[in-house]
Order: sequence, then structure tokens, then C-alpha cells
Amino acid sequence: TQYKFFTTTANCNNAYDLQSVVLHERGHSLGLNHVSQSANASAVMTPALSTCSAGKRSLGLGDYQGLAALYGTR
Repeated sequence: TQYKFFTTTANCNNAYDLQSVVLHERGHSLGLNHVSQSANASAVMTPALSTCSAGKRSLGLGDYQGLAALYGTR
């Protein structure tokens, strides 16, 4: 009950995007750590998320690069 979440921006009321939060936490489960908020503002793995923002629902280049460094590329 500490945080409120939304699934569509139409019902956002000072809440956080559930899809962005799940993607971020999944990144941790795959071994990614937080990256600098100021240097990588659009990356999923930044430590902060703005309320009512759905802009981190997909991985950015830095997120892909972090995963490739851990697991390699095809």
C-alpha cells in the first residue's frame, strides 16, 4: 500500500507504471545493476522512476549492452 501503480496512463494518479517497474526488477534478476540517472536517464536500470511516466517499458541500448556483457551476443 506504500506505492500506487497504473497500467494505462489514463488512470494515473501520482502512481508508478507497473510494466516499467517489473522490467526494471527483471533486469536485477538477470544480473544488471543500477546505472547513473544523470548519464543514462532513459535506461531502464536507472534507480528512479517518475510518477505517471510510461517511458521505460522497453530496454534501451545501454540495457541491451549490459545484458550482452553478461551473457554474450548471438
